[in-house]
Amino acid sequence: MNLLFWNLNNHSNYRYIKNCLYENNIDIAVFAEFHNTDFDMLQRNSCYRIINGFGGCQKIIALSKQPVVMRVRQEQSRYIIYEVDYQDEKFVFVGAHLQDQRSSDDSIRLETISILKLDVHKLEIKLKTKNIIILGDLNSNPYDRELLQMNAFDAVLFRSVINRAETHKVNGVVRHRLYNPILHFISEDTENYGSFYYDNGAFSPIWHCLDQVLLSKSLSSRITDLEYLKYIGTVSLMNSARPKAKISDHLPLFVKIS
Repeated sequence: MNLLFWNLNNHSNYRYIKNCLYENNIDIAVFAEFHNTDFDMLQRNSCYRIINGFGGCQKIIALSKQPVVMRVRQEQSRYIIYEVDYQDEKFVFVGAHLQDQRSSDDSIRLETISILKLDVHKLEIKLKTKNIIILGDLNSNPYDRELLQMNAFDAVLFRSVINRAETHKVNGVVRHRLYNPILHFISEDTENYGSFYYDNGAFSPIWHCLDQVLLSKSLSSRITDLEYLKYIGTVSLMNSARPKAKISDHLPLFVKIS
């Protein structure tokens, strides 16, 4: 299953999106800040279809192609939860765009994440599946509280940890961990640094991994590729050291799950 997430920064990126979908053989694509791109035209002129929700979330839009069967099961202002059927497997799939760090503090994101995790767990039980994928602009880096904290995503960065203990008990409450594969794929050798470049302030990693994928234990060993794309075809998405602002201030995130 090939996945794509891209925060479009409200630019009209129809041509880039279409080329990216076909070039990377994408099965499911999720977009944030998408309102200036004509997705209806994309649906008419491609094999991809828009997965329409109920109107409760205006932050993201999702596309899928056959043979993926994708249904909206729940919406909140910052995320949509889908039921996905693909190659005889069922998945709980979340597309998310959490609150921006410049307009809210981490306590707001922590509250949203807490509700999201509870909603996912309820659907996981209802659908009788252990396959969970959360994909989106989480507006947090891998070592931030929102990713690591036990009452938030509880996303461990090492596969051996989640394989040894998928759950753990905190104050008598059983918490379900997720796996964050980002450290395995971030590399100076491949120049796979992150999705968002921001060098202001006295304390900054410069490249930020705001766009991420989180997986349940059942999928932790099946992720085979994770890349922040710098090219679509022969078109560079970079302007010197940072993403081209006229295309987007975020790079697309490509994820492959075997």
